[in-house]
Amino acid sequence: MLMKRILATVIAASLIAASPAGAEVRAGFPDVAPDSWYYDAVTVLTEMKIIEGFPSGNFEPEQKLTVAQFIKLLNTVVLDEPETEPPDSKYFGWADGYYYAALGCGVIADGEFDVRNLDTAITRYDMSLLLARAVGGVLEADTLILPDVTDGITDIASVPALYLDAVKVVYGAGLVSGYPNGSFGGDKTLSRAEGATVILRLIDPAERTLISRDLPEYQPPETPAKREFVPEDTLFIGDSLTHGLYLYGKMRTANYLYSTGMTVFKAPTESFTSPSGGSVTLATALKKRKYNAVYILLGINELGSSLDKYAAAYKTLIELVQKAQPDAEIYVTSILPVSKARSENGGGHTRARVLEHNERLRGLAEQTGTVYADVFSVFADKENYLPSSYTWDGVHLNTPQYVTWAEYLRAGD
Repeated sequence: MLMKRILATVIAASLIAASPAGAEVRAGFPDVAPDSWYYDAVTVLTEMKIIEGFPSGNFEPEQKLTVAQFIKLLNTVVLDEPETEPPDSKYFGWADGYYYAALGCGVIADGEFDVRNLDTAITRYDMSLLLARAVGGVLEADTLILPDVTDGITDIASVPALYLDAVKVVYGAGLVSGYPNGSFGGDKTLSRAEGATVILRLIDPAERTLISRDLPEYQPPETPAKREFVPEDTLFIGDSLTHGLYLYGKMRTANYLYSTGMTVFKAPTESFTSPSGGSVTLATALKKRKYNAVYILLGINELGSSLDKYAAAYKTLIELVQKAQPDAEIYVTSILPVSKARSENGGGHTRARVLEHNERLRGLAEQTGTVYADVFSVFADKENYLPSSYTWDGVHLNTPQYVTWAEYLRAGD
């Protein structure tokens, strides 16, 4: 596979270098004009037999690129050869071999796409996700992106958490550029011209744009390491959402401290309620027994407060738990998403505030040596909202979703 990548880069460079100064290199398609922004990409990739046109003789540059077609392009450039037979021995289309090769390399996650429906147009978000995985997992690039690499993207705040790191990678590497208005436009579908341009930038560093000429290392979202989840040795500290987890999550043997309206500002001193019905302060509860794991979920009631004050109070709370339970693994739980209707209804419960607070919590977990438990991603849709079918008020979960939450915890993720 390494030789394949080297060969592809050499061929691309030789094709460009072999054209005499002033000579016109034709793409061979009547609908690809020499002055079009994608002309070079189509020309080079056609000569390399990476892409091809239609029986009509046209390239159709504005036609949407499908998931299958993009997977094939990636496979041709950086992945192993296609599987001759899918693992389940059932063929659904011409792209199955490419799909399973990408699945085997980790470029595609299991269940991420329906192998029976790979002819769906691929979005810029999904393209970025697959491209970033190819960069980090297959090409094994080891350079890092700059912290402010996406400052120029006007819609960066609306990028779903699932795609954020991938967007940073492909944008920072100059593999994918934004639109003239500064937006990334991840929900838009990828055209054949755009796909050709991305692949050319991947194999020829001289074609890359924007921030960097080097491929950065892909940083996947952090998740806790696999572990044995023992409810009896686990304590959950939180507000009404934690109460819901106790009532409906089917984990009654775990330990809970909850209080409706509880915040990080009140948690160190005010009393919580326990399943037994009694009231107890956090300090007292932490002295009663040793825990293997402690989950903290506080933040939905603090979204309208100062982010800096919230983080400072949360850190104080973490330190209190660490001192009382030095042998416990402490989990800083992300704030759950809110529904689109709730976010747009005014007040502090907005998608933007949830994302800001969760980003601060992720950094706080790293700073304090605790684990960031990304429950947000379990429930967020592609727009980073809580689906309306998951909630009765835009914030609290319906009963089945508490069971989903408990299953996530039992899986050790």
